[in-house]
Amino acid sequence: MSTSSVNVDNAGEWIRLGCVAVGAGGALTGGGKTADEITEMAQKFIAAVKAV
Repeated sequence: MSTSSVNVDNAGEWIRLGCVAVGAGGALTGGGKTADEITEMAQKFIAAVKAV
C-alpha cells in the first residue's frame, strides 16, 4: 500500500504496479476543500483505480 506521493493522476499506476490499496490524504482533503470537493475528488480516485 502506497501512501506517499499518491494523487489522482497516478493512483491507477500504483495499483497497476502491484499495490492493493493507495492512501491519498493531502491529495484528497488538502487545501481546505469543502465536503463537496472532497467527494468529487474521491470519485476521481475511484474512477482512476477502476480504470486499471
